[in-house]
Amino acid sequence: MPTPFPGMDPYLERRAHWHAVHTRLLVAIADALGPQVWPHYRVDIELRTYIALLTSESLAGISDVLVMSSPREVGHPIAPAPGIAPQVVEVPIPEEIHERYLVVREVTTQDVVTVLAILSLANKPTHEGREAYEAKRTIVLGSKTNLVEIDLLPIPIPLRPGDPELTLPLNQLLHDLYDRTRYDLAIDYSQPPAPPLHDDDMAWARQLLSAE
Repeated sequence: MPTPFPGMDPYLERRAHWHAVHTRLLVAIADALGPQVWPHYRVDIELRTYIALLTSESLAGISDVLVMSSPREVGHPIAPAPGIAPQVVEVPIPEEIHERYLVVREVTTQDVVTVLAILSLANKPTHEGREAYEAKRTIVLGSKTNLVEIDLLPIPIPLRPGDPELTLPLNQLLHDLYDRTRYDLAIDYSQPPAPPLHDDDMAWARQLLSAE
């Protein structure tokens, strides 16, 4: 069953789905661009890693984080001192974050000529994530490398001066990904999307969903 949205499906940006969507979309983009840039260029998937302090809010939907009590606490609860009420605090958890992006390399020199990053609120849940991305963006913009921030619309992909720009059919790639992966079986459209939409966009989304 196809997505009910003509463009980007905002329900795919829920953190429970976005990591897989992001990874699958990067592979689809690399596969679509590769034959267009050969033999002078090649497309790679690269990895950026940083440490972030995750709170309970940013942990929502992340399934690879486990919280356990100490073995000595199991069956042996420690009572607070008389007259002292326990205080509940939120302790940030340091977590290693991995974010993937695409690069187009010139075959003869292996120089990176274009960086492609897929932007979403869902894959920048922390202050550290945004800072890491902006630092990388500043470096790219200060070099001779092209930067393409993908907003999930058909976009031109620049290469070296003199080379024709490529057009990437992002909407079609995303819809094909949705169909192949059967996200219609994983998404509950009766719930609001997360991150939340603006009021006007939410009204538009409800109209599309009610027509299904």
